[in-house]
Amino acid sequence: MVFHSKVDKFYRIVLGLTVLTLALCFLLPIALDDALGKIEALILFSILLVSLLFILWTALGIRYELREDELYVRGGPIYSHIPYTSIKHVEPFDGLTGGFVIASARKGIAITYQKGFGYLVISPTEREVFMAELEKRIIKARA
Repeated sequence: MVFHSKVDKFYRIVLGLTVLTLALCFLLPIALDDALGKIEALILFSILLVSLLFILWTALGIRYELREDELYVRGGPIYSHIPYTSIKHVEPFDGLTGGFVIASARKGIAITYQKGFGYLVISPTEREVFMAELEKRIIKARA
């Protein structure tokens, strides 16, 4: 069962400002520096393009999979396999947090587990449906 990440307004604003700042940092030197050659400009533009694609892939490519025996969380190149048997606690979460967060909204689910970082915040689009299904799978895995 695959769930995508909810993207709230705050996250969109932060992402937009990040992309805008990065673009300005690379494009202004290209536009304003007369001494910059075509090769240097192409290199700067290529670095900008790769950076933007990486940020957007990481930020907008977030998904959560409830697999047969584990929760699989992926945000771009960052991923985590969390066996249901290692999950200690699942609860709704509202707000901003530090730690291992693969979420794109302030309202999400906090998961405490035994391996890796031990704490994860995610933000599936259908929070209640996801939590109910996750709880079922945790109970089944422990039986």
